Amino acid sequence: MVALLQVPAIAATTLLFAFATQTTALPSNYRLETRATLDLPTGWTDVGCVKDYSARILSSYQTSSSTMTPRFCANTCRGLGYSWSGTQNGVQCFCANSVSRQDVSTGCTSTCSGDKAQTCGGSWNMNLYRHSSAVTTTAVSVQPTTSTPSKPTTSTVVQPSTSVKSTSTSTSTRSTTTAQPTTTSTSARSSTTIKPSTSTQVPTSTSVKPSTSTQAAASTSVKPSTLTSTAVSSISTSIASSTSAAPAASATAVNIKIASSNTEKKVWAHHMVGNTYPFTYDTWVDDITRAQSAGIDGFALNVGPDEWQPSRVADAYRAAAALGFKMFLSFDMSTFNCVTDERIVYFQQYISTYLTHPAAGKYNGKSILSTFGGEWCTWNQGSGVDAVNKGWSIIMGRYRNNTYFMPAYTMGDGPRSLSQYDIDAEINTAAWPNGDTDLTLDNDNYWLSYLPNQYVATVSPSFFTHFGYKNWVYRSDDFLFSQRWEMLLATRDQISQVEIISWNDYGESHYINVINGDQPPESKVWTMNPDIDHTPYLSLQAFYSAAWKNGAVPAITQDKVWLTARPHTMAAIGTADSVPRPDGWDLQDDEFYAQVHLKADASIIVSTKSASQTLSGKAGINRVSMPLEVGSGIKIQVVRGTSTVINLAPSFTFTDKPVTISHNYLIWQS
Repeated sequence: MVALLQVPAIAATTLLFAFATQTTALPSNYRLETRATLDLPTGWTDVGCVKDYSARILSSYQTSSSTMTPRFCANTCRGLGYSWSGTQNGVQCFCANSVSRQDVSTGCTSTCSGDKAQTCGGSWNMNLYRHSSAVTTTAVSVQPTTSTPSKPTTSTVVQPSTSVKSTSTSTSTRSTTTAQPTTTSTSARSSTTIKPSTSTQVPTSTSVKPSTSTQAAASTSVKPSTLTSTAVSSISTSIASSTSAAPAASATAVNIKIASSNTEKKVWAHHMVGNTYPFTYDTWVDDITRAQSAGIDGFALNVGPDEWQPSRVADAYRAAAALGFKMFLSFDMSTFNCVTDERIVYFQQYISTYLTHPAAGKYNGKSILSTFGGEWCTWNQGSGVDAVNKGWSIIMGRYRNNTYFMPAYTMGDGPRSLSQYDIDAEINTAAWPNGDTDLTLDNDNYWLSYLPNQYVATVSPSFFTHFGYKNWVYRSDDFLFSQRWEMLLATRDQISQVEIISWNDYGESHYINVINGDQPPESKVWTMNPDIDHTPYLSLQAFYSAAWKNGAVPAITQDKVWLTARPHTMAAIGTADSVPRPDGWDLQDDEFYAQVHLKADASIIVSTKSASQTLSGKAGINRVSMPLEVGSGIKIQVVRGTSTVINLAPSFTFTDKPVTISHNYLIWQS
């Protein structure tokens, strides 16, 4: 089992304050410990290896951990009141009070991430365990099958840690758009994920593009361009005649609607401390300076148990205080043992150190405290919601009345049960669409119906991850980042805080910062080969930050273009890639997208090698799209009168034969 750096009550203070002043290497005994036999808590019985299916045979709760063992899973499930538990894929744990079927299998061959001497299921195979309190049920038995199960709608798998410096800090996000898989933020020092079962949501209409999964290294596939009006924008369109027979490009003039509100507005960015191992004080200063230029108020520091992290957090707060920036703690509960009370003093020390810090991020006059996950943390206080609340009450102690507690609990039933928890607000990490349609406000409105005045929304530019055990992409076309911000501006009278996912989570491709610090070596393939710099999002974020805080669209006094494209066709297969195409590859379009800000009307010319079209751009915000062409670059020009005021032609060639797969969006700006 991966050691979790146990912190005795007396040693906790020493640990935090020692690390606040110096960087220390990990201890030599930071290693995997193994057991020779199956280890289960008292009262649990090994049922055996069974097949799992897309509907999940244990469907009430799911979590994943870099320290997964049968004991860990059983304790987690029992702490939540469940009597069945099951491990899968070496890292996953499933819980329920009943099992839908028990089809015997021999496919449980994955070693446990927390104990290599034990087995934790396999791919679509589960080691199943029953507690003595379980109600006896008759299992449905079927003949073993050799066919591949249908693609899971809720599977989350985790890339094992490849770093010897640490084993923690991953962020997890909950599935909040029907059957969208939950996401896992990936840090260089991390290999953990939390995931609930599919939440019950407000129904949304989803059209699914027919799968072409048998297609190999296909050339560009283009969905006809369409212009649709959304709930947040009134659309007018003017398309000039094409100079080519290629599929038409489109230009959309966007009129942003902003709801009036008198409440304070905040913009936070999620910062993975697990990717800051090489950071110094000056690195934090650089990050903060860039964030401030984008109108970001502070960082939500995703904190794990690694013994080097307290010193990075100390530097972060010190730099923030010097620059007038804010920070708040966001404990990554997937990386902590929080079923027992062994970490309570450790958390108390963090809280007493930083909730009263001059750089503490605040809302409604109270210091913010957050988590990723943690609704299962019973802290040895019993079971169920009461134990979770009591544990956090003990941890916050005398600071509770001055704390604004806004976790990102991964609720299996969405927001409906959150009223039972002692929280001030809830972060809903639903920043990406489900299926091949654009994101809507349906999910936000559903959560708002349960959490008026307690809802924290999220925004993200994209999502792609391509680890061997964590391999999927969410549709991020049509300039998702901007469209999401415009939706939130329309609900500004109901939402006061927004968290950007993320500042520096390179493993999931949604970073808006420069590539600095550390990251998993695998993700360097899709972030640094070549360097895919996402900092153009910062200037775009500055525009939306101003609109969010001031309640008005900033005046556009300078022409500017942001241009985005993926490196290769959606159906491409890497010529030297050991990992297959990601789930969701076929939900995208092979087009490039541009956002064009014009101080006055102008012509917008978009070009590939064999096609060029001239579109009518309007003063204000315009969004443009055009099919990509294999073997070609892209170019966008803004022409006013006889003058070319912008000529953006990045060094880029769209391909259908990449060496390795990357759906990580490139972005350029004029």
